Order: sequence, then C-alpha cells, then structure tokens
Amino acid sequence: MNEAAETDPTLIQLFHRAQGEHADKPAIEAGSRTLTYAELGRRSRCLAARLRRAGVGPEVIVGLALPRSPDLVIAMLAVLEAGGAYLPLDPEHPVERLALMLEDSGAPVVLASRGGAERPASFAGEWLLVDDLGDDGGAEVEPAPEVP
Repeated sequence: MNEAAETDPTLIQLFHRAQGEHADKPAIEAGSRTLTYAELGRRSRCLAARLRRAGVGPEVIVGLALPRSPDLVIAMLAVLEAGGAYLPLDPEHPVERLALMLEDSGAPVVLASRGGAERPASFAGEWLLVDDLGDDGGAEVEPAPEVP
C-alpha cells in the first residue's frame, strides 16, 4: 500500500479542518438559505448521532433519497461522520428503480424528505425523513471509528 495513502486525511477530517479554520464563513449558499461551516458541522453531527442510534457505522450503507440541497450535503457529511457509506438515490427515479438499488446495496436506512422519493413497498429498513429529525437538541456524536 502507498505510504501517502495511509496518512492522507479523510473527507470528514478535511471538513473538520475547514470548519475549524472558517467557522463563521458561509459553507453552503442555496437560494436564500446560508449555512456557515459551524452550522453545517453542528447539523451534520446531530444527524450522525441519530444515524448511529439507527445502527450506522463502518460498512453500513445509507440511502440518500434527497434532492440537491443543503440537506443533501448535511446528510452526506452525517453518514461519513457516523462511519458509514452513502448511496445517492435520485428521488425523481421511479420507485421500482429505487427498490432495486436498495435491494442490491443492502442499505438498512434511507434518508429522504417529505414529499420527495416514494418509499418502496419492499424496503423493510428505516425510512427517516430529514424534515422530522430536527437537530437532536445539539446532540454530538463520537468521532467515526477508523475504517481499515
């Protein structure tokens, strides 16, 4: 294995570094919605705590059936913070396609939004609506375990 690869920071470590250096600066601007690095970090850690309670950790895939939005970025960071991997699911795709992708991936959890992707009848896992999750009262999550 390449020695540099062993010391290269992960995406979530790079985000933490940027968050520390630019806490009050805008991280995401979408329409009239702006999130600073600090807000983005807090929201993603809160969602990561909820994902951990749902069993997300190393080698656990989380489906992201969200439109391109700040919520999608928060969800992506949250999955990585929890130690999992995410599977992008286009909420515009037919429910049959989403069902096949979820079956093939074995994802036990999906993050979606109210009025977004339709939940496939065959999906037996947790279908969590980001609209209903709130911010967990500021809950924090322990750093993700190292993935071998």
